[in-house]
Amino acid sequence: DVLDMSKIESGKTTLNLCDVNLADIVKETDNIIRPQAKKKNQTFVVKSDDIEYCCITADKLRLSQILINILSNAVKYTGEGGNITFEIKEVKVTNPQIAKYKFIISDNGIGMSEEYLKEVFKPFTREETSLTDAVQGTGLGMAIARNLVNLMGGTIDVDSRLGKGSVFTVTIPLEVCDVSAD
Repeated sequence: DVLDMSKIESGKTTLNLCDVNLADIVKETDNIIRPQAKKKNQTFVVKSDDIEYCCITADKLRLSQILINILSNAVKYTGEGGNITFEIKEVKVTNPQIAKYKFIISDNGIGMSEEYLKEVFKPFTREETSLTDAVQGTGLGMAIARNLVNLMGGTIDVDSRLGKGSVFTVTIPLEVCDVSAD
C-alpha cells in the first residue's frame, strides 16, 4: 500500500487497459470477500441489474483493487452477523462507446463520524475510537481507492452515520469493448 501510494503521489501510476469481462471482476472480488465475511458470520449480498455491457476496456487489477479495498473495510468495520451489500448498476449514457457503472457498497457497520468523513480519503488517516482500536490497517486503502478512481475519470462518494453504517458509491465511465471484432 505504501508503494502504491508513493507511485500515485509521484504521478507514476498508469493504467494497464485491456478488454475484460465485468462479471469476471465481480466474481473474483466475491471470491476474496465472501470468505472474510463468512468468518464473521456476516451476510454478503452481490446484486446486479440491467447490465447491458459486460465486456469493457479497463485496468482489471486497479478496478479490483478499488472494490476490494472498500469491501474489505466494510467487512472489517461491520460486526459479527452484520450485513454487507455489493451492488453493480449500469447508468445509461448517450455515448454508445462508453458505459458508466456504479458500484455501491453498503454495510450496517460502525459507521463514521461527520468530522472523520472529511478525512476518510486522506493517506494514513483512521478514525480513532474504542470501536476501531481493534481493527488493523495502514489508513491507505481509501486514499488509494480515491486516487485510482480519479485516474479512471470516475468519482467516489461516501455517506455514513456513526453506529448505522456506511455507503460508498464509486462511479466510473469505461469504454465498451468492440464486440463486433470478436
